[in-house]
Amino acid sequence: MIRILFAAAIAAIAVSNEAPGQSPPRPSVGAAEGQQADPPLFRHATVNHAWAATQKTRRPMLVFVTSDHCIFCKKMLRETFAHPQIGRGVAGYSEPVVLDASESPELAKKLGIRAYPTTLVISYDNQLLHKVEGFVEPQEFAQRLWPVFRQAASARRVAARNAAVRGAPAADAVEARPTAASPQASPQQSPRQASDDTLDNLRQAILGDPGVRN
Repeated sequence: MIRILFAAAIAAIAVSNEAPGQSPPRPSVGAAEGQQADPPLFRHATVNHAWAATQKTRRPMLVFVTSDHCIFCKKMLRETFAHPQIGRGVAGYSEPVVLDASESPELAKKLGIRAYPTTLVISYDNQLLHKVEGFVEPQEFAQRLWPVFRQAASARRVAARNAAVRGAPAADAVEARPTAASPQASPQQSPRQASDDTLDNLRQAILGDPGVRN
């Protein structure tokens, strides 16, 4: 049932009207004054763009659903997503996008949004992998989302190996192109070890960060 609902919602995304040449503003978790800003964490301007990227890379799509006058939405952008390790993990292991329910109420309804903020992790084949309702701090975010990212990365590797065994074209191997935050294996590491070590290191940095409350 969940798969059917998400398939219908994604179909609605595909036919949504977007003014040509226009992109809604993307929330930024930019650098401090005087520092060079990193690329926006929510690098996809629309859900359409994020979904297309998910189909290409097979990374799950992370949808952060906000609404007008949502104080805790702004708080989560400012505190959780702005945390350096959270940003690296989300950027490297998902295709992140913000959905403003005030601008897309029908889509939010089809996605079953009942509270703001809500964070959805959706696989490339329309499966809801995880749902977080409400504000969560960096520690809880990592504890809940990192296992989901790890499982999705493992599934990509399995699909790539199976495609290689079948002699499938390179495009079917679905091994994602790395972003700046994606793990790079050393000569002594397998891709799985590099991926798992990166997530573990990011999680430990979050849990051990004195700026994050226990």
